[in-house]
Amino acid sequence: MPSRRPYVGELWLACVEFIDHPGVGKVRSAVVVDVDEATRTVIALKITSRDLQDDPAIPCLPIEDWERRGLVKPSFIRLDQRFELAWERLLREAPLGTLGANDMKAIEDFLSDENAS
Repeated sequence: MPSRRPYVGELWLACVEFIDHPGVGKVRSAVVVDVDEATRTVIALKITSRDLQDDPAIPCLPIEDWERRGLVKPSFIRLDQRFELAWERLLREAPLGTLGANDMKAIEDFLSDENAS
């Protein structure tokens, strides 16, 4: 559980349930895209090490400078897999790292285009 409030753009390890198997999940990296202090929840996007860029049905973003961001291998943000997490499901006391400005801009652009549709 974090020792402080999470912030947008931070990368956290989290206990994430599978979409098709409620109650079953795994520990994975996620990027926070929204924080609700009143409910102590975050909206996050799943991070995967699988390169899905060749699949047009799965919008994903390669993370620039993934090592500097606290990740152990090249990673991609699944822009189509947004989920809500209680702060208690964020593991560790502090984030792994923080995304760079270019990655955050790409996420913001995708989410605003998605909301405009």
